[in-house]
Amino acid sequence: MTTASAPSRPVTGTAAAPERAHRPRRRLPFSPWHLALAPLALLFALPLLWLLLSSVMSNAQINRFPPALWPSHVDLGGYRYVLGNAMFPRWFANSLIVSAATVASNLVFGALGGYAFARMRFAGSRLLLVTMLATMAIPFQLTMIPTFLVMKKLGLIDSLGALIVPSLVTPFAVFLLRQFFLSLPRELEEAAWIDGCSRLRVLWSVATRLAITRSSSGGSARMSAVSATPCVTTGVL
Repeated sequence: MTTASAPSRPVTGTAAAPERAHRPRRRLPFSPWHLALAPLALLFALPLLWLLLSSVMSNAQINRFPPALWPSHVDLGGYRYVLGNAMFPRWFANSLIVSAATVASNLVFGALGGYAFARMRFAGSRLLLVTMLATMAIPFQLTMIPTFLVMKKLGLIDSLGALIVPSLVTPFAVFLLRQFFLSLPRELEEAAWIDGCSRLRVLWSVATRLAITRSSSGGSARMSAVSATPCVTTGVL
């Protein structure tokens, strides 16, 4: 019995096509989302750019209509006025004290309240949380006069305490930290409990250290809201 083998055919270009198809494709060094978000980021940066440009414009250039998008000449009179003002160091120190005290107090009290709502179950916790969040919808204009009267009763008028005390803890900071604590895996806390940590030690040594960024942003937002309200700053200082 004899066997015949088919003659070998030369490899053509069509047979090598699948091999080329499996070659890894070159990837762009950036995501297509970057192309879509770059104009949006530029749009959000325009107010900051206008802030910088208007700081070196004269009042005539700023009030001109239509407004000039680029200063015709640089005017540093505003910077000379601020830096030459004898009260500027005091203003800067007041802002530093208020911001540091507000952020630190929101970290401490906001962490205590947020951890209690996130990890502990007690009677009325859900109702208390909803009530606390509902206070965020109250306009500040309704609480401005009562806050002033309370600060007057406490003898804090014309002091930094009138800005710090109302912002020691805010519903926003408690809610922000509660949401962060809910996202933490319980295995981290269980590992700390196995090592002998109490619940309070777990809060300060594990949970709070991971939440410093969240609490700082919440405290800074509250500090900016208080300091940016002229009627509050003028009324209590």
